[in-house]
Amino acid sequence: MLPERVGDEVAGIRATLDDVNVGGRLQHIRDFVWRGGRLHFSAAGERGVDAGYALAAEWPAPSFERLPTPVDTTGIVPADHSVVDGRWVRGRKRYDLRVGIDLAVPSAIYIRSHVFVSHVPIAGRSTTQVEQRLQAELDAYVEHFLGRCPVVPEATALDAARLRRLGLDSQV
Repeated sequence: MLPERVGDEVAGIRATLDDVNVGGRLQHIRDFVWRGGRLHFSAAGERGVDAGYALAAEWPAPSFERLPTPVDTTGIVPADHSVVDGRWVRGRKRYDLRVGIDLAVPSAIYIRSHVFVSHVPIAGRSTTQVEQRLQAELDAYVEHFLGRCPVVPEATALDAARLRRLGLDSQV
């Protein structure tokens, strides 16, 4: 359980994010851009409090697991040996998008994902200014995402096909 002071700080962060409709904006991204995932609010932090809305999607996917290789002090690989030994295993793939405030830097709303990082200044700015800048940054995120990543249903189907080709579709 969070101490009362931290709980008050988290409530303040959530109120700030709700004032500029962060949850609604991420719900829109979930429904119309990612076309999947789940949205929730959470707070954590080792050096203070980091609270925000998180959008996440996860699905089974192939993952390459490297096998341990003997240490070769020469650094030379014989021509008849592979450079990387390993095997394909059933793993997980994930998209994450988090929008929140870290009390270590409380003057900005951060936007973090696997393809995008940005900050929207909030100190000394009106709600309208913050909303406009936040929307511009989330629009930039959407452009980055759509240019680099398949939407969740497509990514899930592609990885399911890869798992089938590799014979990993029946593993739990």
